[in-house]
Amino acid sequence: MVAYSFERRFIEPITIGLVPGPPASRAKRQTIRAERRSRHARPGERMQLFFAMRSKQCQFLGEPRCTGVWPIHLSFAPASVLIEGMPSPQGAAELDAFARRDGFGDWAELAAFWAERHGRTVASGFQGVLLIWLP
Repeated sequence: MVAYSFERRFIEPITIGLVPGPPASRAKRQTIRAERRSRHARPGERMQLFFAMRSKQCQFLGEPRCTGVWPIHLSFAPASVLIEGMPSPQGAAELDAFARRDGFGDWAELAAFWAERHGRTVASGFQGVLLIWLP
């Protein structure tokens, strides 16, 4: 089983997203991650989601099942998301919907978060994986 750690701002959207059934508004059921030495979850496997993993504040959030892993490329100027093997969001409305599925209010909020946390990738874009789960 593969574990993922999230920041405090994502606790509520993840918790909402772990409720079975169609996703409610603000539900987070995906994450964008860099490639890593150890492998990512595979479709069909359980994932462990934590807040502040490896700290005294660590909190277990849930254990959803991974439903898909796709290579992704984020660009911020101009704004675009390319997801290998599935339809990519096109236009402002679809980019905003993609950002909401990732726990943000809209694309501008996702881009601001990305610039703050990963400033070096804003100019060049980001290559990684998109992991999607269901409760």
